[in-house]
Amino acid sequence: SLLQEKMRIHAEVDVVNRQLANHGMKGLGKKVKTHLAIGRKPLADGDSEVFLMLSNNSNKQGVKYIIKNNVSNFFTKMIKEGKSTIRFQDPPHDICIKSDDILQLKSFLMVVKKVMDGKDCGKLTLSALQPVSTKQIEGPKKKLTVVKRGDYPSQGFPQTLQQLQVTGIRLARVDNRMLKLRNLVKLDLSGNEITQVPDNFDLLDHLSDLNLSANQIEKLPRGFCVGALAKSLKLLNLSENKIVLLPNYICNLTQLVTLNLNNNQLKLLPPSMGKFTSLKHLEASQNNLKILPGSFSRLRLETLELSANDFDPQTEPRTLRDRLEDVGTLLEIVARYVVKKGMSVGPEDVTPQLLNYLDSGMRCLCGCPVWNNVVTALVTMDLGRVATQISAGGLDRVCIEASLCSNKCLQMFQNNPYAF
Repeated sequence: SLLQEKMRIHAEVDVVNRQLANHGMKGLGKKVKTHLAIGRKPLADGDSEVFLMLSNNSNKQGVKYIIKNNVSNFFTKMIKEGKSTIRFQDPPHDICIKSDDILQLKSFLMVVKKVMDGKDCGKLTLSALQPVSTKQIEGPKKKLTVVKRGDYPSQGFPQTLQQLQVTGIRLARVDNRMLKLRNLVKLDLSGNEITQVPDNFDLLDHLSDLNLSANQIEKLPRGFCVGALAKSLKLLNLSENKIVLLPNYICNLTQLVTLNLNNNQLKLLPPSMGKFTSLKHLEASQNNLKILPGSFSRLRLETLELSANDFDPQTEPRTLRDRLEDVGTLLEIVARYVVKKGMSVGPEDVTPQLLNYLDSGMRCLCGCPVWNNVVTALVTMDLGRVATQISAGGLDRVCIEASLCSNKCLQMFQNNPYAF
């Protein structure tokens, strides 16, 4: 029960003997996995006392500390980092605790304080202070690595997993059971034979790192890019796949800090790349890129890897296509209204054709959404303006192609592509 969970936690603990420390004889200072429990133990006179018991693999019987009138201080200055210290008087030990679950640690300390102050002790459902098993000491399983086919958990995955690595076992698809691991933060499925990416990652709303490198992926579904991952994903590795075209809707993954697209078959990058406002590290080497999208000039990267592509340093800046009309089509007028108003539109709201049209929309560098009623131009961009460290096969300038909403924006872009 929730109440019982407050009576015990799994954490890394270092027990410091203050008497030894006062004589310059400090311990190793190494935290070990420990099961901490608050429980009641009968005394010889028929009364009972509440103890804090620490058990680890070296001592599964546990060490008990009386709590009432024996805790001289709590140190909670670093509680936001999951760190706290309980100071006992007898014996003179400091129990230094490091827990991944900050809320659980706070609840546990509140119970210790209640016992220490003598409040509501009779109503507390305390643990039986029994010897613990290795499994209890280890606590809920948070990390699992599978690198052999025979080690694959056919019965399912522990729901407590935060990190899952399943690599090099010729996995043909993403197991649906992985998509139900709500606590997952890191998922590594590299080096398999996955051809399709599921579109529903909505239960994995804590997932920040996803490695799908060295598979056989050709495209990304819309749901993958506009669902829960749009708010959580910070690292995406799609290197060594078979991607020819990245859809524009990938730019909804606006929390990305690191994006690896190395060694695919990309001919173009999405026109809305400028939406990656958090991006710091971009790798797209060993592709077939000839130009970059105009919104690329908005990026502010720390590292940029573009070597082994098809950039032509002889490409001349010029106007490619002028499709500007005084009045756009009704479809474009409606689509522009939907985007400007920030309306959220999904497959259940509009036809597939209209949804595809909305997804294909770009933005002029002034921010105005555009589709067909544009003028397209090439200008040369200095890569040093968008990244601190650059590797582009010896090039320091490449051409970018922008779709602009007016002749005014075209003139500005040609004069200074960084003006927006």
